[in-house]
Amino acid sequence: MKIYVTKRGWHTGLLVPKTNIKASMPAVVEDFPDASHLNFSWGDKKFFMAPEGTVFLALRAALLPTRSVMHVDGLDRLPPWYTESPDVVAVELSRQGFDSMTAFIKESFEREQDSALVVLRENAGGMSSFYLSGITYWGTRTCNVWTARALKKAGLDLQPVFMLTAGQVMDKAKAKAKIR
Repeated sequence: MKIYVTKRGWHTGLLVPKTNIKASMPAVVEDFPDASHLNFSWGDKKFFMAPEGTVFLALRAALLPTRSVMHVDGLDRLPPWYTESPDVVAVELSRQGFDSMTAFIKESFEREQDSALVVLRENAGGMSSFYLSGITYWGTRTCNVWTARALKKAGLDLQPVFMLTAGQVMDKAKAKAKIR
């Protein structure tokens, strides 16, 4: 199964076909009826949801244990200019690897007592939502480590704790893509 590892500045995420996660994450899929693919990323709540990241917010996130969020972007199609970008890497996964990665992503969402997702903010102008996560963000538990942990669950040979930068995650994804 093909997924994409994505990079936006210092931040990484995982882009997956919506049809492949419909059964395992129906609540998320229902929030994006017009999407063909969903891009999942995780990060510090205040920094990630701020209109603009600041040095103060970055230091706060790095030095203090903080709340985190899942950010989901929906894409209605994958144009060639997007998939051929150096900031997007296609990786083939086994079905078992895909399912393990998807379970990890699903477990990253905080849920209310009735199992509903905790939606913090929806972008009315596009397909984008922030959801509360139950994982604490701090120090060496960054968005890139989260992405690396998901890729490790998917079967990639890497050590997530050493994947602190987006470049490190992308290099590992590119190496995996070349092994195919």
